[in-house]
This record gives sequence, structure tokens and C-alpha cells, in this order.
Amino acid sequence: MVSISFAPVRYRDVFEKFGGPIERLEVTPKPSSDGRERHCANAYLNASLRPSWYQRRRLYANADGSGTHLVRNTACYIAISEALERWAFYSECDGAQRQAFAFDREATTTGMAAFPGLTSRGVRTRAAIEAAERWSIVEWWLGRLPSRLVPQDGTAEAALEIVSPFSRCSIVIVWRACSFGGLAYGFSAGATISEAIQHARVELDRNISVLEKLVRETGLGPGSFPIDTLAVGMERRLTFFASPAGEVMFRARVGQSCKTEAVPQMPRTLVDCEIPGPWTSYATVWRILYEQTSDAYLDESRNDFFLF
Repeated sequence: MVSISFAPVRYRDVFEKFGGPIERLEVTPKPSSDGRERHCANAYLNASLRPSWYQRRRLYANADGSGTHLVRNTACYIAISEALERWAFYSECDGAQRQAFAFDREATTTGMAAFPGLTSRGVRTRAAIEAAERWSIVEWWLGRLPSRLVPQDGTAEAALEIVSPFSRCSIVIVWRACSFGGLAYGFSAGATISEAIQHARVELDRNISVLEKLVRETGLGPGSFPIDTLAVGMERRLTFFASPAGEVMFRARVGQSCKTEAVPQMPRTLVDCEIPGPWTSYATVWRILYEQTSDAYLDESRNDFFLF
């Protein structure tokens, strides 16, 4: 069942000049690998809504929400939704209710989604898919989930589907060589494998763009770039896996997982609920989080863990 977005109505007063939380919205047209021009939107919350521990990024825009789509308005709505999701995270991850939302177990936005619908159906579905994606990537990297290569005719990229216990969605990883020779990756989940690959390609294009910009600006490839000068863990990991050492680790995991057969049972659900707050005036925010078999992925010093 397709959930109807009421963003044109619910987001009409979302900007600061109308008393809302969004300070500004930036939109840039950008060509993608399929030859079609997409709109890349970045939404920024009022600075007062960001916590003191907010880390500024070096590679990605320091926006609170981002969205990419062929349709300009849709890209903007996606970016605003993600910024509202971040607002809820910033507010509640250290709040009195942090345990109720499992932020005591994992203080990240994993499994969170925001959607301007009339009911919670659409946002809960989005949160479940996002939670399944992150859980599966972690367990795959830990060697607990099998995978299979997906034929990609007429493209320079490769694709892998992770075989997970989540029967209602597909989780994929796509990768392609950058102009400097290293690999970039994108991973995503969707109701179908084609939908998952489409979303993953958007992430892949974005990651290629920031890595190639880093190489142009510094003159250093990921193999020689001082990764620890990057403050944000996801950027350090992205850069490491674009290096020769990271590529070797990734390809080894692909080879091993394609020989694995056993699929674990569904994980235990740690939380599955709405996160209410002032953002609810604009969109419903939901979180679903599944229990991982290891918390190694939360170690910010582990640049060699494939999750970013």
C-alpha cells in the first residue's frame, strides 16, 4: 500500500520565517550516473536546535537533512523530513526518555524515519526498512549473512544482494571505481531489489562525488590521505574503503559471503515506537531498532568496519 505524503500541506509553515525549525533549504541540480539530472536538496535546522556535541563534516555538506530526486519538490520534501528526523534525534538521544527509544543502546539515527502522512503506516514502514538495512549490513560484515551477486548489464558497477531474514525488503550494496582508481560504495534497502538498487545508486553517486572532490583538493588518494584528520567516523570509513587496503577487505568479505548459506533468525526488536515532540506538528517520527550480535560497529576508532 502506497502512503500518501501531505508534505505540501504539513510543510507549508516549516521554515523559520513562519515560526518553523528549518532555517534554509539549498537545492542544486546534479547529473547522475544514469545520465538523468537529479535535484540535490540540503535542509538546515535553526542552529539553536543542534546539540553542543554536533560534529562538523569535512566531505559532506553540514546539512541536517538531504534529499535527491528527479523531481525538485520531492527532493526538498525528503531533505526536510530528514532534518525533522535529526531534530528528534538531537532532542531525545540524551533526554529523559532516551531508554524508551533505545538511545541508551545505540545513540544514532539508525532505524529512524520521518514522514508527513496522516497515519503512522508510512513512517513505520520506512523506519522498518532502514532498520533492516543497517542491521543486515552489520551482520553481513561480521560474516553472519550470505549474499549473492546481482548481474548488472551495461553498467560499470557491481551489485550484491544480502540474504537476510527480512522477507519484505531487499538489501543491496553497489560499488564502482572512481576516477582515481579506488572504489566507492552505496547501500540501501527497498521493497524490491530494483528499488533497493536504485536508492543505492543515488548513495553511490554521492559518495563518488565527495571522494573525487577530496582527491582534487588535496592531491592525495585515499590510500595516502591522513584519514584520522577527518572528525566524523562515517567519512573516515568511506575514505578507508576507497583505499587499496579497504578494497582488499571488502572483496574478501564479498567472496566469503557468497559461499555462506545459513541465514540467522529474525533479530530481537529493541524498540518500535513513535518519537513524539514539537516536530510532530510537521511529520511523524518513528524508530525501529534491532539487536546486533556485536557492537563493534559503534567503535568510532574502527575505520575498517564497513558501515557509513
